[in-house]
Amino acid sequence: MAPMDEQELQAFLDQVMHETAAENHVPDAVLDDAMRAAGAEQPEQEEPTASPEETQQPEPSDLPAEKPQSDSPAETEKKPHPVRDAVVGVILVLFAGLGLYTAVRAGISLVQRMTAQPADPRIAQVQECILPLAVMDMPEFDDPGALSDDQLLTAAVWSAVTSGRLGSYPENLGMRVIPASELTEIGNQLFGTARSPQYQSIGFSGDIRFYYDKEQQSYLVPADPRLFTYVPTVTALHDTDSGVTAEVAYYAEEPVWQAEQRELIKTMEFTVTQTDSGAWQVRALRQIG
Repeated sequence: MAPMDEQELQAFLDQVMHETAAENHVPDAVLDDAMRAAGAEQPEQEEPTASPEETQQPEPSDLPAEKPQSDSPAETEKKPHPVRDAVVGVILVLFAGLGLYTAVRAGISLVQRMTAQPADPRIAQVQECILPLAVMDMPEFDDPGALSDDQLLTAAVWSAVTSGRLGSYPENLGMRVIPASELTEIGNQLFGTARSPQYQSIGFSGDIRFYYDKEQQSYLVPADPRLFTYVPTVTALHDTDSGVTAEVAYYAEEPVWQAEQRELIKTMEFTVTQTDSGAWQVRALRQIG
C-alpha cells in the first residue's frame, strides 16, 4: 500500500473527526469551530528572503565541516509535525466544545425543572376515585340517591377490583367471596350515601356476573375479571362552591403496542368532594363531549 501524502492524511483525519463528533452527538457548529481554531494555530511559515550577501556562495575552503546527520528517535520526536499538531489542536478544542455543550444542556434542564409547575396531587387521587365508574361506564346522574341498587353494588365491586382489594378476600373455585355488607360499605363510601340496597345476582355483562349467595350473604365475584372498556384520564380540575369538577377523557382501551394511538371516545365531567379524612366521593356525573 503506497504511503499517503500530507493532503490525503489530512482528509483522512478530517473524516475521523467528523465520525467521532457524530458518535458523541456534537453539533456541527462546535466541530467547525474546533477545526477552524486548530487550523488557526498552525500558520503557514513564509520562507525568509535571502539577502545579496547570503546568496553568494562561499568558497569551498570557507565551508564548515558538515556534521554527521543523526537519525536517533529522540531527535526525530523533536521535529515539528504540522499535521499531527493540527490534529491534537482539533481534538483538544473539540472536547472543550463538547464539555461546554454538555454544561449548557445540563443548565437548561435544571432551569426547566426549577421553573416547571408541580402537578396537582389531587389529579391522581381523583383519577383513582372515578376509575371504577369509568370501567363500568356508569350512566349520567345528578344525585347518587337516584342510582339503582345494582349500579351501587356494581360500582362497589369494580372499586374493590381497581383498588387491589379484591385479592384480600377468600377464593373458592376461581371466585372471590365478598360479604354483601362490605360491598354496601364500599358503595356508600364511594358515593357519600347511607343506603341499604337489596341484594341479588347482577348480570354485569355476557361474560361477567356477580352472584349473590343468600345463605352466606356474600357475593361471588370472578377472581380475575377481564373487561375491555375505557381508559379514563383526568385532564383538568376546577374548584367550585360545592366541591371539584373533574374533566375526564374516555379513551378506547387498546393493546399495549397501540397505546399511543388510543381513540378519544367521549369526555365526562365528574363532580367530586373530599371528606375530612381525605377520601374522595362522586356526587354527580354528566357527559360534556
